[in-house]
Amino acid sequence: MPRGAISNASTSGWRRDIIPIAAAQGYSPDSIICTGDTPDGRPTPFMLYKAFLDLAVWPAWTCVKVDDTEVGVAEGVNGGCWTIGVAVTGNVFGLSLADTAALPPPAFAERRAAAARRLEAAGAHYVIDGVADIIPVIAAIDARLARGERP
Repeated sequence: MPRGAISNASTSGWRRDIIPIAAAQGYSPDSIICTGDTPDGRPTPFMLYKAFLDLAVWPAWTCVKVDDTEVGVAEGVNGGCWTIGVAVTGNVFGLSLADTAALPPPAFAERRAAAARRLEAAGAHYVIDGVADIIPVIAAIDARLARGERP
């Protein structure tokens, strides 16, 4: 990858036999590292480090780890990355789109706040509802990097 290029990797608890199913649904990151590809899985940073090698990216603090689980956020923290927790459209929130839409507003707000607290407790630097909300967070991280900040 050329310096400054944007690339993406997936560090996953998935088994490799799931990858063709994900690809058939349009999911095709530049690198996929699964449990079993490294000596240990999350929350160790080994899968992230393999992704860094696969993508030829470094240093870790220029990378962003996005995850919807506490263990995935911990992986990013342990690997030296900025971390973004996904609170609503992921595992910590734990509901389907239909079930989420059916929640009364107070129940939604309570569940969202609980998910955000869990991700923050795991070390997330930022928490968003879903990946559609990521662009402003990336801009904030870029600004922090420009000021010399590190995760």
